[in-house]
Amino acid sequence: MSEDIAGAAYLGLEDCVECDGTGKRDKTLCGCVYRAIFRQCWAAFHSKVTGVKQTGGSWGRPGEEFCADFISVVRRSLDADDAKLFKGYFLLGANWQLVARKLGLSKSRFWYGVRRIEKIGGKALAEAEPYPLHPVRGYFECRRPVSNHSSTVRSPLLH
Repeated sequence: MSEDIAGAAYLGLEDCVECDGTGKRDKTLCGCVYRAIFRQCWAAFHSKVTGVKQTGGSWGRPGEEFCADFISVVRRSLDADDAKLFKGYFLLGANWQLVARKLGLSKSRFWYGVRRIEKIGGKALAEAEPYPLHPVRGYFECRRPVSNHSSTVRSPLLH
């Protein structure tokens, strides 16, 4: 576990019965931390998709890149059944009852599936390489282009 991920232990829920609010279990993070990471990334994804704009300049299309990375990282980490649930509930935003009926799930199996997706997806988002999607702000700061040109190099067009 990298130090960046270990620093996310503050996201542990106070009433979590697995970690007692510490965010850690043995040498790994608790599932409640990974679920919180997923929810933060999903909130950022949702705000980008619904058109909430950030102020300030940007290079490229960081919002679209974040959305694409979010979807691909989470989908790769899920099995086929969880991917269907992820698509219906999180990506398409369908009512939980409609998704449960479509997939043939009871209420409890649906919500256990949502928790499982949040845990598996949150872990994948936090451990993605080379740019983890959590913290969300760090994702956008890491993706700034680096110029390889020296300030003393002159353009051949200026000669």
